[in-house]
Amino acid sequence: RERGSNAGVSVTALGDLDGDGCDELAIGANSDDRVRNNQGSVRIIRGWGGRGCPADPAVTDLVPDFGGVNFGTELAAGDFTGDGIRELIVSATNQPGDDGGHLHLAQKGQTGQQRPNKHGRTNEQRQQQHSAF
Repeated sequence: RERGSNAGVSVTALGDLDGDGCDELAIGANSDDRVRNNQGSVRIIRGWGGRGCPADPAVTDLVPDFGGVNFGTELAAGDFTGDGIRELIVSATNQPGDDGGHLHLAQKGQTGQQRPNKHGRTNEQRQQQHSAF
């Protein structure tokens, strides 16, 4: 991460999402400037910790398409939809056009970089109401 990205401002354990016996971890960096100033990001580390887990775990980054939102300021994990699958809630404290911030729901489902738009939808899944990791 870049200097000043605030990496680690929020951290949450996601548990073993894929059943491989290794935990996943989410790390927020609310001042990350990937493309735009104070864009923010969340890094999902897959297969972390424990015996038999990879020494070099896979990484998925969640990055919004717009700047100034401080995406990743707070993180929370749990089964928020009641479907038996843990989700991740990510806050963006300075949502454009609003007086406050937004919460974005991210669900397990895809690998690779996902970029939630201002409505919390990824570029690849604009018709869905959540981003995936």
